[in-house]
Amino acid sequence: MSGKDLDQTAEIPETLEEGSARKAREYPEGGSNTRTTRDLHPPKLTDLMTAVIERENMQKATRKVMSNGGAAGIDRMSTDVIQSYLVKKWPRIKRELIEERHKPQPALRVEIPKPNGGARKLGIPTVLDRVISAKQKR
Repeated sequence: MSGKDLDQTAEIPETLEEGSARKAREYPEGGSNTRTTRDLHPPKLTDLMTAVIERENMQKATRKVMSNGGAAGIDRMSTDVIQSYLVKKWPRIKRELIEERHKPQPALRVEIPKPNGGARKLGIPTVLDRVISAKQKR
């Protein structure tokens, strides 16, 4: 059976669900080459997001996280290398934040011993996630 014969025998619905503006024969597999509304209209930045991605605030947050030190998260990146990492990767991270595509990494789960026995569970976020969520004193 040739490709032409397959095309003629394939079932293509004549109508789509109510409200669909697509033509059934034009996009038989449900695909479309049009852009989504989100692509055409980037999200409006909130005051909070504007503050997060502002260069001065990001530099303050980085310094704050570096001075606090702390353990590396699940990605094993230490506070010693975060500044050089941000210099290289900031354009991508900023774009992900603006487009609401940034997802924090899972926290590293560790158990801290309690003085009276037992253990307390602790989640350690990645250094990058700590920088992004660092609160600035105004």
